[in-house]
Amino acid sequence: MGKEFGKSVLIIIILIVYSCQMLAQVKTDTVVVGRDRVVFSYPEKSKVCVTNYEEGFFKDISCIEDTALIGLHYGAMVNIPFIDRQGKNIISEYILANDLRQTRGFYYSNGERKYFREDNVLKYGINTYYTNVPEEKVLFYEALLDSLKYIVNPSELVK
Repeated sequence: MGKEFGKSVLIIIILIVYSCQMLAQVKTDTVVVGRDRVVFSYPEKSKVCVTNYEEGFFKDISCIEDTALIGLHYGAMVNIPFIDRQGKNIISEYILANDLRQTRGFYYSNGERKYFREDNVLKYGINTYYTNVPEEKVLFYEALLDSLKYIVNPSELVK
């Protein structure tokens, strides 16, 4: 019983250290989308490029350490899906009442398996994605997209 307890404590310590390292490696950003806000996180070592157009914007984040790309789009007049499905293997596709579509998959690039995910929140015109993610970083990027928060018109919340 003592060895099992020791293993459990060691596993908990490893998970805490890993979580702290993950938190230390991300930036959190708040983006205004119409009258609402989107709060999302991305790797600290990255380059951000924002492209505005008449109906919205694209925010592309190139992650320096692993060449992954994260994207946030708000607006209309775009073709969905953003990530070309040609030559890619779909792991899962989820659709919820024409409000949300989520697709996960992988493809091979230079002999390495790379992962992608695209979320389309059709109701609000918000699309997020990651692509070119190496296998060992998938859980990290999943956590980043899962942590996205959509805050509906903060001024209405104060009333």
